[in-house]
Amino acid sequence: MNRSYLPLPCLSLALAGVSLPLLAAEVPAVDSAANLGRTMLGLGVVIALVFGLAWVARRVSSMRALSGSGGGPIQVVGQLALGTRERLLLVEVDGKRVLLGVVPGAITRLDAGDSALGEGFSSRLSAAQKDAARRSAS
Repeated sequence: MNRSYLPLPCLSLALAGVSLPLLAAEVPAVDSAANLGRTMLGLGVVIALVFGLAWVARRVSSMRALSGSGGGPIQVVGQLALGTRERLLLVEVDGKRVLLGVVPGAITRLDAGDSALGEGFSSRLSAAQKDAARRSAS
């Protein structure tokens, strides 16, 4: 073996042995459970914030759509909830008012024209409410 290379590994091992206690003394003890808990709590807050903002955005956009604030030729004049997912909508289209029955699977035109606001409106409304109640019961 060549003697010129022998002192170099011995020197590097000796320096490593001296520097390891110095490095260990400078590094503080880390509590990994506390760090994991803090990280998970922060992640939970961020996820809850994202879902909360998405819910608010959905509610605001659905309110705008139902209020007819689009300014177009179709305006929702009024609405009446008949159940959890059934409602009556009074819609104005180019000056004509149309009464619509809205259920999860369909939209039905119940009445059209100016007669929707006349004296027969209350009887048609109560008949539509009874029909919706009968549908939801079955």
